[in-house]
Amino acid sequence: MYIDYRSNYEFWQGKRVKVIDEVQRWMMDLLLKSNNVSEGARDYFGVIAMIMTMDAKQTDTM
Repeated sequence: MYIDYRSNYEFWQGKRVKVIDEVQRWMMDLLLKSNNVSEGARDYFGVIAMIMTMDAKQTDTM
């Protein structure tokens, strides 16, 4: 499973366009702030990272 994930990650990383990434992040930040998420994208990405870490820890203990 890890190999599949890594392969998919590398494939999609190769298709990224920096300008589009920046515009997408700016738009997400604006959307979140307009919905009363004070830190905008920073809060969102922090929560996602925390959830992924928690999921990885739970998977490791099973």
